[in-house]
Amino acid sequence: MNRYKCHACGGNQYTSADTAEGCIYCGNKELEKMDKLEPEESEGRREIRRVEIMREIKFRGKRLDNGEWVYGYYVYYGFIDNQKHYIVPDYASALYAFEVDPSTVGQYTGQKDIEGVEIYEGDIVTNGVSVGVVIWHDVRAMFIIDCSQCDIAPMDDWCELKRIGTIYENPELLE
Repeated sequence: MNRYKCHACGGNQYTSADTAEGCIYCGNKELEKMDKLEPEESEGRREIRRVEIMREIKFRGKRLDNGEWVYGYYVYYGFIDNQKHYIVPDYASALYAFEVDPSTVGQYTGQKDIEGVEIYEGDIVTNGVSVGVVIWHDVRAMFIIDCSQCDIAPMDDWCELKRIGTIYENPELLE
């Protein structure tokens, strides 16, 4: 990994390439290759670090052939009016895509419950007091918990979540 510093805007960028074509922040063409990967403190103030936090993007869906859950990448493929929905497992190539029921496809929220179980859209969760279902809220652009006993709330507002089922297999848990 190589670090380049732009003297025009002070930005740092990291790349595996031996050269950088220009600053990704301001477009300046002259960059200096730095020996150290970490930004240095300058003039008594700390440099601003641009940190990209990427959450894991993956999906799950119920296989049409045997009803088991499959986890991985979501693929919507086919000719017009004949598209099919597939999940390609993380460990496999496109040759091992499994056709899934599109109504069961849910995205990983990036959070785990208190036992370390991944939480997906369509999961039923509890905080010990209330029970709700995890859904994607388009207006808020976030995963929320829809609960009949309380107002909808962002997942972060519920502490110590426990996944107790899914709306596909255990809808009675919401009653």
